[in-house]
Amino acid sequence: MPDERRPSRDDEIGQRITAARIAKGITQASLADALGVGPTVMSKIEAGKRRLDGFELAVLAEALGTTSRALLGMTSRTSGLAAAARIGAGNINPALGWARELLELDGIADELGLDGRAAPRRLDHPTPRTKSGASELAREVLASTSAGIGGITDLIRLVERDFGIDVAVEPLGNGPAGVLVQHADDIALVVLNGDDHAARRRFTLAHELGHWLLGDSTPLVVDTDLGGNTDIERRANHFAIELLLPEDAVRGVFNSSADVVCGVVDGLVHFGVSRDAFVNRLSALRLVDQAQATTVLDKQVKTLFLHAGRQADYTAWVGNTPTRRLPSRIERRLINAYSNGRIGIGLLSQAFGESPVDLATRLEADGITVNITLDHSALSHI
Repeated sequence: MPDERRPSRDDEIGQRITAARIAKGITQASLADALGVGPTVMSKIEAGKRRLDGFELAVLAEALGTTSRALLGMTSRTSGLAAAARIGAGNINPALGWARELLELDGIADELGLDGRAAPRRLDHPTPRTKSGASELAREVLASTSAGIGGITDLIRLVERDFGIDVAVEPLGNGPAGVLVQHADDIALVVLNGDDHAARRRFTLAHELGHWLLGDSTPLVVDTDLGGNTDIERRANHFAIELLLPEDAVRGVFNSSADVVCGVVDGLVHFGVSRDAFVNRLSALRLVDQAQATTVLDKQVKTLFLHAGRQADYTAWVGNTPTRRLPSRIERRLINAYSNGRIGIGLLSQAFGESPVDLATRLEADGITVNITLDHSALSHI
């Protein structure tokens, strides 16, 4: 009687590995060498009789020229990004590449059953898709936080904590200021350009948060020019300005300063925005006239800080923030999985962009070690 047993998950993974190996034109023995196991173990893996951990899966995917998600039989979250990349303005490929890597790593963690799945959130009521609706939405966000009208100190923390949006910072050179990647309702990821000025990154993040909360629901939003003239871009800009520069707070900071230049510098330090953004906000609120605005805009920013006697604040305003950052949720998720022996240092080093040896040394110095010992030659479960 024929065996009608349905293929198990391990059987299916083994079959995909075999198919990928044959398509790649390499032998089972060569693949075993790449994984660091013997031929017998490799044979069991392909036969579905020996499970893989996350590290081994990543090694095999690299050797076979595919992805871990493909070997797991998972639909790619990023399948729509390739078409968007072809029509996007600017050099967006590095941003999209990093977004794909992060989504890939997060998807592997999902498949391994790790805690901390993505859970992006919007407000629980519709928002008018107008400029005034965007400003009203920003005021509602401010009112719901401890920042109130005084301004938001840690915008990344607010975006990740209150709205479940993952925020990554990656040096992108002349690439976009920011990329917002959305996948249905189960993922929202912002990649900011780490080569940008800290104030520009801050505005970009507020702008991308506006896209998300306003329901600009295209799978991919690429911002190369935050001064765009489309209705969608104008709405996101209005949201960002109102969120970062609430009117009452701007009036309070500016009006308490000794003169216009001091008021501008005090505003830059207090709100962490660019000189142009703050002066434009002052003009819109009629706190400065055209001549005053022009005078400030014609000076070097460093000269403004010198005039105000706040030279020591200039370096902090320019930004000492890291130019590379993993989303807090993904970083926490991967480190917990590593310390509990669920993934190996190889997969973790892919996320951190460090060599396995250097990363393991740094983590050990921080008190992060593997709590159990993995015997890859005898491992029978994930």
